[in-house]
Amino acid sequence: MAIHKVLFITLLFFVGMSSFAKEDRNGALDLSPAKWIWYPAGRTLQNTFILFRKDVILKEKPLKANGWILADSRYRLFVNGKRVQWGPAPSDPRWQEADPLDLAGYLVEGKNTIAVEVCYFGTGDGTSPMGKPGFILNLDIDGQKILTDDSWFSYLSRSWQPGKYKRWFLRSLQETFDARLYPYGWDTPDFIQNADWVKALVVSDDGCHPSVCNGVSEYAWEISGDKNVSEIRRRSIPLMREYSVTRPKLEESMWIHWKRPAEDYFDMLVSNAFDVIHQPVVRQSGDEWLVEPNGNNAAALTFSFSEQGVGWPYFTIDAPEGTVVELLVHEAHRIGGPAIINSHFNSWTRFVCKEGVNTFETFDFESFRWLQLHIRNFNRPVRISSVGMRRRIYPWHKEPDIFIADDTIQKVVDAAVNTLYNCAQETLVDGMARERQQYSGDGSHQLHAVFQTMGDCSLPFRYINTFSQGSSIDGYFMDSWPAWDRLARTMERQMQLTGWGPILDHSIGFCFDAYHYYMYTGDLKGLEEVYPRLLKFFVFSLFADE
Repeated sequence: MAIHKVLFITLLFFVGMSSFAKEDRNGALDLSPAKWIWYPAGRTLQNTFILFRKDVILKEKPLKANGWILADSRYRLFVNGKRVQWGPAPSDPRWQEADPLDLAGYLVEGKNTIAVEVCYFGTGDGTSPMGKPGFILNLDIDGQKILTDDSWFSYLSRSWQPGKYKRWFLRSLQETFDARLYPYGWDTPDFIQNADWVKALVVSDDGCHPSVCNGVSEYAWEISGDKNVSEIRRRSIPLMREYSVTRPKLEESMWIHWKRPAEDYFDMLVSNAFDVIHQPVVRQSGDEWLVEPNGNNAAALTFSFSEQGVGWPYFTIDAPEGTVVELLVHEAHRIGGPAIINSHFNSWTRFVCKEGVNTFETFDFESFRWLQLHIRNFNRPVRISSVGMRRRIYPWHKEPDIFIADDTIQKVVDAAVNTLYNCAQETLVDGMARERQQYSGDGSHQLHAVFQTMGDCSLPFRYINTFSQGSSIDGYFMDSWPAWDRLARTMERQMQLTGWGPILDHSIGFCFDAYHYYMYTGDLKGLEEVYPRLLKFFVFSLFADE
């Protein structure tokens, strides 16, 4: 009964301080009269990309252009050809958080184009438990309303193959992008649409419920959200800060001789698929690298950044049409080690070049220090340039400056701070390159560093609130949430197919996470939703043990 005493004391504390506590869904957001829209399809395959665009005429450059945007599963927003932002943050599908918009700096007098790429994961992901495809936007431009409805045009982009297989158990998107099929310029006002652009389908009656409540035919889950308990909410943390990290160091290069099709290896990890020819393959000129063709051999160029980061890797290549580049990323690598750095959960993205200059960036972000370009199928010299990372970091209230006399200890402390930058983003995660899920126990110790070192309360609030949403109907907490992992493991556990499953001591640890949140902040409002779920968990634990 010792565990029950601990829980009882903890919950008495919450009862004493939160007698008013209730399931008050603060932050509710009604995006009506905007409606959820999607491509007019009878079903949507996993890893499908839909492009949405709308032209807007303005009499003058606006003073204000504010609103909200939300998509399932992820979106990339452009205005007049310029990248604006990427989102949304991982959330429980019943309480999705919409991202704020501030587009005044991107809009001009005359014709403007608002363009959005939306990827529907369709299968479980470390950042997306489940959902239904959809896109919704509500924008006010100096009183002129721009809303998602059937006036938007949609396009099924086969630059990304619909139905592409999963990367790994906890990563949905194994991205393959074919530049030859991409409608370049679609995000600009001068673009001329062809018959492949069709009017979007309205799939909701209003804009006050999340995507799981819309009427789209998603077929994979056969789920239907309960409008009585589900709602859209305002993003509870600031948007991420983004900046470019450039000039990585080329550490090594070599030729790869494929003994069988490279696709066999990348698709199936077929053994003994290639030989390595340890010869330098590039001529460097400034920040460019020139690779001459060498028969049918592929070139592998391995770069390192000064430190681990989280963001979108990118590069530019001048190459003939049909050149294929696999971009691989890794947290660690030893020079002279594995020739192809593909030992880390299939962390690669494939790009197929159009003729001439191609600039590529992954759709989803990665966690890496090492980046490799594996280049094949080229019959003339190719030129690589502008290799870098669009790094993303939480906009901390303050960032620490820690100075230590011992250089070795200084490096350790600097690495620890950088790890916090990489793991504490929109959620406090364990394994940013792997699970990207927030666990109590494996990751909640970061709360103390966030409070004490960064002086931030918003991210801990979101952690406490979103983690509490992963309470089962029976009354126990998933030990990671929002996350698909424990939903899948629960099913596997019932069939005696795994030793993994919801770790209840993490659920107990979450009681103390909530306690620490209050002790740091004195914020009762942040616990209004948490308390009823903690109480339910306590009752479940008490009777389960009996």
